Amino acid sequence: MRQNIDLPVDLEATAVNPESLPLESRLAFVQVGVWEVRRRWLAGETADLDRLLACLDEDIHLLRQAVVSSDEDAQAVTSLS
Repeated sequence: MRQNIDLPVDLEATAVNPESLPLESRLAFVQVGVWEVRRRWLAGETADLDRLLACLDEDIHLLRQAVVSSDEDAQAVTSLS
């Protein structure tokens, strides 16, 4: 059975602390966001693309912060060796 992903969701009940997610999970959020925006764009469902793009922008920002932090951590470990 196909699920309707357009149903309203209680965001607080399903909230995930993005800072606790590994890089792979953050990248997955970005990928799913891009796929959803593309799907809706191609289907002509453009009414809420601004909201989806804002969420995608936030996910990309969090991913970028995680990558920079991870890179800094890796450099710190390397310099200690």
